[in-house]
Amino acid sequence: MKKFSLFLIILLLLFSTACSLFPNKSKGGGNALPADFNLYDLSDFSIQYPKDWEVIDTFSDKYPKETILAFKNPEANSSFYANVNVSKMKIDSALSSLDFANKKIENHKIALGEFTEISRQDINLNINGKPEKTILLLFSGKYDPQGKTYKYLQTYAVKNNYAFTITGSVSRSEKDEIVKKIETMLKSFSLK
Repeated sequence: MKKFSLFLIILLLLFSTACSLFPNKSKGGGNALPADFNLYDLSDFSIQYPKDWEVIDTFSDKYPKETILAFKNPEANSSFYANVNVSKMKIDSALSSLDFANKKIENHKIALGEFTEISRQDINLNINGKPEKTILLLFSGKYDPQGKTYKYLQTYAVKNNYAFTITGSVSRSEKDEIVKKIETMLKSFSLK
């Protein structure tokens, strides 16, 4: 019996060591935390963000009521601070994240001035512990007809009757490094 118990202990140690040698490389939500990122973890979602970015979790009345969280790059480019915001809204019917994404994109085509789709990626976000297909969209446009044109990265996630839109905003001349950080943030978004 002692030999069997010792065998089990050794087997468990070998298994746990082997698992730690092969880190999780899944896409979306389950990504390992990059060295220069922190994890913002709430009861209903989590998102990774660069350690040097400002976290904003209280908003004045000038922000849409759906905005629940934002992150801001400490360095401006062309007098614009790259940022990411998380919006949460109640929806009437349960939609998949992909269906919600397609509806939002169609709305952008109508509501945004000079809307231009630059690229579209099918990605998976972790929703309730499972990968769910959605879209990562890169586009440009104007929210204000008299304002400047900016570039946006956006992804979408739905759980039950709540839809989340995660949006990164950058100047048209933003450094690729910052755009990649925003892409990492959006792909890390996970609903619990």
